[in-house]
Amino acid sequence: TAWVREAQARWTENPPTGVPCTQIGYDVAQGGDDRVAISRRYGSYYARIETHPGIDLPDSGANRDLILKTMTGGGVCWVDADGIGSQSYGLVRDLLGVQSFRVQAYRGSAPTKWRDTARVLTFSNTRAAAWWALREALDPTRPDKIQLPPSRDLRAELTAIRWEAQANGIKIEDKEKIIDRIGRSPDLADAVVMANWGGGAALAGLLGST
Repeated sequence: TAWVREAQARWTENPPTGVPCTQIGYDVAQGGDDRVAISRRYGSYYARIETHPGIDLPDSGANRDLILKTMTGGGVCWVDADGIGSQSYGLVRDLLGVQSFRVQAYRGSAPTKWRDTARVLTFSNTRAAAWWALREALDPTRPDKIQLPPSRDLRAELTAIRWEAQANGIKIEDKEKIIDRIGRSPDLADAVVMANWGGGAALAGLLGST
């Protein structure tokens, strides 16, 4: 909690001058009570999180259009594609053609070979690794201190997550348990986790591979 508070205390209203949008986290909602949450990252700076009621986005086409609009400012967009977001991701990827590297599918349930900074810890899936990567980014001993927008809801969601060490690596508790405990889906936190996943080198690495 202290790390999150410090990251929020460092935040300013505007992104650093000359730093482009590096990465975007897009947490999908489609109808229902959930909301779309969009986190834009500029290096170590995270802009205010943009939200849209799920009821305003009734199908994958509506999400496709919002993803494309979100991407006009640059950056690689990671779309939650583990469920209903898969079709929206596919629609955007197909429309982008040669620029399709700018949209990436975030599949939290997928296995991963990612390791922590010490190259010691393993993780049960991508979701656990991505959350741990944000935890490491928040560590105040890091030279590139991140800045998170001042939001009590975001702070509550980021600090609500519980984890445990298992034989197959670090495991993050199921989202249903988080919802039961805090009374809502951690959409804001998920968007920030995706905006961080892959790090600031995501765009450069993808461009270099084309």
